[in-house]
Amino acid sequence: VHLLQTKGDSALSVEPSRSVQEALETMFEPGVGSLLVCDRGRLLGLLTERHVAHAVAERGPSCLNGVVRDIMDGQAVYVSPESGIDECMTLMTECRTRHLPVLDDDDQVVGIVSIGDVVKALIDDKEFEIDQLQRYITGR
Repeated sequence: VHLLQTKGDSALSVEPSRSVQEALETMFEPGVGSLLVCDRGRLLGLLTERHVAHAVAERGPSCLNGVVRDIMDGQAVYVSPESGIDECMTLMTECRTRHLPVLDDDDQVVGIVSIGDVVKALIDDKEFEIDQLQRYITGR
């Protein structure tokens, strides 16, 4: 995913045994909406703000004292570094997810792509296309 070249390959993670409250605090400062759930470098799933909101709605605020593994999505869909923007958008739409971990051939996490990253890349591509057409038309 060439998006990682632009946005960087940093991805925040949390261990499945951490409390949900700790996970939320980890998301808060950098202002991210998801965390990779990893154990010894292996991706186990994804924890998003949406997962936390659903858990609080279903179980009440006491679930914040529970552990991440109890509310995370253990079936996270992922892409490879070679995946294109269109593939990411299709997966996000079909799987109704806003975040895609990026795994290399050895199943190691190399980053994460959000719906915001994909939309920004699509807009940038369109702006580049428009600019090139304008240059062609005006002969610049």
